[in-house]
Amino acid sequence: MDDPNQKFQPPQSNIFVRTMEDDLKNLQNTGGQVPNIAGQPVENLNVSPTPPPVVPSVPPISTTPEPIPVAPAVNINNNSIFGGDATMGMMADTEAPKEVKGPRPVMSKKIPTKLIMIGGIAVLVIGGALAFYFLVYPKLFDSQPPIVVVPDKFTCDFNYRCIKNPVGDFVTLADCQKTCIKPPVTVVTSTPVTIAPPLALVTLPYNAYTLPMNLSTCATILTSIKAEVKKPAAVETFKILMPKFKTEYLSNPEITGIFIPKVPKELSDVLKEKYLVFAYYGTTTASLGLAMEVGQANIPALKDYFLNWEKKTIVKDLSNFFVTLPATAKLKDKVFKARTFQGADIRGILYTTPQTVLTYGFFNDYLIITTSNEAMDSAVSHLQGGGAVPIIQ
Repeated sequence: MDDPNQKFQPPQSNIFVRTMEDDLKNLQNTGGQVPNIAGQPVENLNVSPTPPPVVPSVPPISTTPEPIPVAPAVNINNNSIFGGDATMGMMADTEAPKEVKGPRPVMSKKIPTKLIMIGGIAVLVIGGALAFYFLVYPKLFDSQPPIVVVPDKFTCDFNYRCIKNPVGDFVTLADCQKTCIKPPVTVVTSTPVTIAPPLALVTLPYNAYTLPMNLSTCATILTSIKAEVKKPAAVETFKILMPKFKTEYLSNPEITGIFIPKVPKELSDVLKEKYLVFAYYGTTTASLGLAMEVGQANIPALKDYFLNWEKKTIVKDLSNFFVTLPATAKLKDKVFKARTFQGADIRGILYTTPQTVLTYGFFNDYLIITTSNEAMDSAVSHLQGGGAVPIIQ
């Protein structure tokens, strides 16, 4: 029978106290090697647990900065402080934010579409302007002939006054004034030149008139000659005019300079002694002419020069040979045309006025210039026979 006292005994404790001695004995019984401490045997060793000295633990210093904790987001639209869900709120409270390593992303700024359109239009306009300037503009304007500015030139008129002339001899007015000086009147005391009488074989009619000249100006001499030509005369009359100053007749270079103010050097260098000033009366108008002795040896070179002169200013330079040229008169032909008459080589250019032709010809030793074909043919006829017509000599 069970002891009744056992009912009142406390139950066995389930607490097991583990000591270091028990661990050493257990290690020895299992064949382990127990260290000898201070020379004492293990079985006699009573180990008293001595607590180790308390050393304050120093946490290791980390070189990596700790991330700044970020407060959890709060949903103000829910009654829960954790965003409406208690479980999610707890997780948000306990979980630490993850550290994001590397450079932070740069937020790109969006360029407005209107600004892009304006920039594109500006580029197109500038590109079009440059293309026009370098590609189109040179083709449009490079073909235009350059503007040639002709400087003012000056020349002397018959009254020894300097006037502007595109083909003048002087570039400045001062240079013209230095040269364009009225020459003094001098008295020639040499032996007077006589007029050769006509030969007995002369059959063509002619009239010879001696013209007293005033040598003050070239214009005055030319005016006196033209005034004599304007006097009435019968049709087909051939009149010889003999300019004379006191007892002296004018020389060939002098009379040529009166009719041609700008005598070409090619002509002035070959002028001889004889000349003949004449007038011929046609059916509608009177023509004035001049025959100059140049010598047959010089005629080929003069022909070449006159052909070149035709392309330049011969019409203007020989305008003094016209007695009266209407203002409405214009050139009918564009070029000089050639013809021959009784051995003379003749060239002329026709005007719109009847019987008006600026013409020149070479016959024997003479160069002849006049203003109608009829006057030219009459002069050639009178020069036939080697001096049958009185020539100043």
